[in-house]
Amino acid sequence: MINKLLKFVGWITLIAILVFVVQSQLIITTVVENQNILQERQDRTLLILNQQVQQLNKKIKQIDYNTSIINQTMKKPSFEYLKSVTVAIQGVINEPKVKEQPKKPQTNGVPVLYRDVKEGWIGTGVVVKITEDFTYVLTNKHVAGVGRTNSTISILNSIQTKQATIMKFHPYLDLAIIRVDGRLEGKLAIKGVSISFPQDKVYLVGHHLGRKYIYGEGVFAGYDRIYDVIQIPCLYGNSGSGVFDKEGKLTSLIFAITVIPSKGIFPIVDVAHGIAINGISLKIFLKEYVE
Repeated sequence: MINKLLKFVGWITLIAILVFVVQSQLIITTVVENQNILQERQDRTLLILNQQVQQLNKKIKQIDYNTSIINQTMKKPSFEYLKSVTVAIQGVINEPKVKEQPKKPQTNGVPVLYRDVKEGWIGTGVVVKITEDFTYVLTNKHVAGVGRTNSTISILNSIQTKQATIMKFHPYLDLAIIRVDGRLEGKLAIKGVSISFPQDKVYLVGHHLGRKYIYGEGVFAGYDRIYDVIQIPCLYGNSGSGVFDKEGKLTSLIFAITVIPSKGIFPIVDVAHGIAINGISLKIFLKEYVE
């Protein structure tokens, strides 16, 4: 009887051990499966995060690119820089004009005469070179007084007025180099000479109608034969104004506007555009002065 009981207990114990082993195996299998599932979820989460990071990097690159394009589009030389390379040029005929006053009474049959102020003009110039002894300025021949007799040209700079000397002029283009002794206070030489093309943004400072340092900006509009057409308002006083690109380099030099005779009372005057000498001609003319 005792043997049977022991045998029964042994079988019960064996069954219990087998059940324990099976359950343990099931638990181990479940844990492994759960770990695999968790790993898959983690891998999937990491993959999604990686994809999101890549998309975010693409967006950041696009934003950087757009910002760069915007900065390039909005880039332009400062007014302070344009003013620092620009000067006012005044020309004066040393002999005063003599005019009749027909409505005044005559004395012994001789018309009464009066002396008017000296004939003069004002224009603009661009500083192209500065040395210890001299400052060289690019302007138009007609602003420099080339061909005029008994005339004096001066560069006006704040409270300074310095008499200038014509150093060089072009045989057929309206270009001249004038020079003054020493340095001009607050003035710098241009950064260089470049070339612009239609639709390029351009900038200038000139002495529009004799007003000092008037700023303008517009576009390179096109060509008129060998000349550049600049879409910036220009009038008397703008002759010799430098036209600059966004880098602050000289690309053209204003010398004229278009005036068309008409059958009406007044001629047709295009004040919305300036006619300018192109950058290639400037480079050749300035090779001794600008690197």
